[in-house]
Amino acid sequence: MSNEINTVSTEEELHVEGFGDVEIDAIGEIENITMGAAATAVSNLLDAKVWITTPQVKVVRAKTLSYKDLAPFVYVKIEYILGVSGSSVMILKQSDVQLILNQLMGQPLVVTDDFQFDEMNISAVCEVMNQMMGASATALSELIATPIDISTPVAEVSESSEGKNFFPTDNPDDPVVKISFDLTIDGIIKSEFISVLSLDLAKTMAGKMMNNYND
Repeated sequence: MSNEINTVSTEEELHVEGFGDVEIDAIGEIENITMGAAATAVSNLLDAKVWITTPQVKVVRAKTLSYKDLAPFVYVKIEYILGVSGSSVMILKQSDVQLILNQLMGQPLVVTDDFQFDEMNISAVCEVMNQMMGASATALSELIATPIDISTPVAEVSESSEGKNFFPTDNPDDPVVKISFDLTIDGIIKSEFISVLSLDLAKTMAGKMMNNYND
């Protein structure tokens, strides 16, 4: 279930003790590799080329997260249950998700106002995300030399406008790590999406990767 609050705050990059430039660079590298694996999985699933740009990483306070450029959006939450612990969320435009589902189901690649995110379509979203994040978890496992397992993704549709936020922590004052990507699926969409990690999860991932590289 998502955490949702109303706020008029704007995103402001935070400096958090124990998570500096080195850790931010490590998360950028981790996300670059793991989301590259996720892109390959989606490419195979949709039979279309997929490109994801180098991620932009920053630390912000959860309650100031803004997804207004992606609204209305689909929110997907994943829990890491083995190897590392914590939560991550992904935010994608509803229109992009509709086009992905249309491609998956052999429907015309158009966005329609009467499209319904019913139980069947939400289930299909979760299956796409399960394939995507499963590939990402496998890549992460190899990168940090740790067996990784994730929960089944949970998707929620939001009609969010500016000031409404969803985040992977119970406390809106917690720092979180926001990662932004540009996403291109050949002949289908050219857009963007956002991934947000709880700070503890990001610290653990960065620490394990650096330790593995040092070893």
